[in-house]
Amino acid sequence: MSIPKSLNGRLFLILPYDIGTLGMEANAMEAGDRVQVTEYGGRKLIRRVVANRGESILVCNEEEYKRATGKGREPDGIGFPRQSVRPLGDDSDGQNCP
Repeated sequence: MSIPKSLNGRLFLILPYDIGTLGMEANAMEAGDRVQVTEYGGRKLIRRVVANRGESILVCNEEEYKRATGKGREPDGIGFPRQSVRPLGDDSDGQNCP
């Protein structure tokens, strides 16, 4: 296998990340969207987006989201790094929110 001359002598860092979605997921998430959050210990939770702050995504549980929107206020949220938050498809009904 030959290395292109333009790459000779350069070091590359390969990260275990889906490069096809890099940067697109966080930009696509909006307030009210259902997402999967991975907690520090690895447990995965279904949550609602409160706000997208770029590098961090504020989320809340389904109960808080419904209570807040029913009263016309913004839900109280907790911030997670964007790499710990993944958008869910439209098929999620939110019933498995712990």
